[in-house]
Amino acid sequence: MTHTSRRHAPMAVVQRVLAAMVTVATGLALVLVSTGTASAAPGRSSLVVHTDKGKVRGVRSEGVDSFLGIRYAAAPTGALRWEPPRPAAPWAGVQIADRFGNRCPAAASTNGPRSETEDCLFVNVQRPTGVDRGARRPVYVFIHGGGLVNGSSGLLRQIDSYQVTEGSERIVQRAWVEFDYESIGQKARSGLQKRYLNGALLTPITRVEREIPTKTGSTLVRVTRCQFPLVVCEAITIHKSQGQSYDQVVVDVNGTLDLQLLYTACSRARTAEGLFLIGTELKFPQPRSDNHPVSVELDRLEKDAKWSIPLPLVSSIPDRAKTMVIGYQNLPYLKKHSASIVSDHNLANCDLLCFVETHAQSVHLDGFVILAELPAATGCHGIVIYSRSISANKVHSEVLSFGETAHFEFIAIELSIGVQLLIVYSSPKVTSSDAIKSTADLTKLLNLTKIPLLVLGDFNVKLHSSAGATFEKQMQDHQMKRITQDEPTTDYRTTIYWVFASFPSANAVTYESFVSDHKPVIIVIK
Repeated sequence: MTHTSRRHAPMAVVQRVLAAMVTVATGLALVLVSTGTASAAPGRSSLVVHTDKGKVRGVRSEGVDSFLGIRYAAAPTGALRWEPPRPAAPWAGVQIADRFGNRCPAAASTNGPRSETEDCLFVNVQRPTGVDRGARRPVYVFIHGGGLVNGSSGLLRQIDSYQVTEGSERIVQRAWVEFDYESIGQKARSGLQKRYLNGALLTPITRVEREIPTKTGSTLVRVTRCQFPLVVCEAITIHKSQGQSYDQVVVDVNGTLDLQLLYTACSRARTAEGLFLIGTELKFPQPRSDNHPVSVELDRLEKDAKWSIPLPLVSSIPDRAKTMVIGYQNLPYLKKHSASIVSDHNLANCDLLCFVETHAQSVHLDGFVILAELPAATGCHGIVIYSRSISANKVHSEVLSFGETAHFEFIAIELSIGVQLLIVYSSPKVTSSDAIKSTADLTKLLNLTKIPLLVLGDFNVKLHSSAGATFEKQMQDHQMKRITQDEPTTDYRTTIYWVFASFPSANAVTYESFVSDHKPVIIVIK
């Protein structure tokens, strides 16, 4: 084997619990019993608490005890994907709980960076330092899910308070919150000396006074309301509930709701038993007329719309034992998507898997071994080929540089079953002419072996373009036939994947991806 390399994006809000004890639905009970240690950094102390799953060590800082990133349910991945949550497994020893767990899948926003991991069932617990065990204190629960309240979410880090007289109850003067982005809270921080905690910039939240004029009989009364602008959400608007579902939903039906709002509100409940209506009277809205746009579209869908799936399940392909199936996809940051790959029925049942632009090295996939890899490095985005049982006779990988950010990566591999593969990734800065010429030259060289050849990859050459016509013509000159269909291979309606075969018994189809803007391609070889 030779290898030569030439170098040239709650959902996402922080979960908070301020309590002496909190019980999570899956059965994780945190009974905070301090057993302080002396190994903490200056200004901080560490403490161990007992849960019904094992011990965790949190941190104490500036009057707050924090226990972060505690797993409260088994990871919902693999066989547990789309299943009801399972209890977290007990652990031995003491688990460190000084940083947040994974965020739930979410696009990048002011709540945090993009996250795609599904292993995100973690809870964070905080309490004031010095709370007596068994003390009855208010419990504030911040549940992620998005759309609960307007504003920004963050982590309460410090509280400034003072006593009017010795022995009197302390009065809160200012709360300090750590937000995900320093752009949040700029106005609140202006005029005050900046405060940091472990490198994180804190934002002060102070009491806000509002004067509210009101009438008592004929007398005008001016009321001053003084409060911290921090809100615990007890209800959400119907509009903000869209996209969520709940075991129990209470809908206030006082007044007349239009059809859309009533439907949206009631359909948030997962079951009829979990739907509760409150109010003095339920007034049903008028039904839609036959010429309403929604009625017209529903009628069209019932009569005219057709939905077909061009790709059968890989496991149901006739004579599967006599067929080789290859899965290919441009999948940036492969490590983040490994669980999604093995959960995809088609990819998980392929004989070979080929991924480009991996930005990774030596990523494990259950049920597969790495057959060949061009690891990601400076000037190389990375290519990897996985196999279930097929071995390789020869492998060659290389990076051709056409400039600082223009590189053409490939792996050429001869399989033990008598087929050659040429897997290509051409970065967007490589010109179409350079990508076409490099591919054609490699194809010509590999065809000299007289071994059947399959060429596939992300060439960044658009199918429906003059360059695409040139590419297809040059590959035809080398006895290579395009087997991909005239359909988009990205979410941007572009076709930049190409699959060529030197033998007739091969075809390829694409389907949708939930984790990448590039679609997977399945190649079937009889």
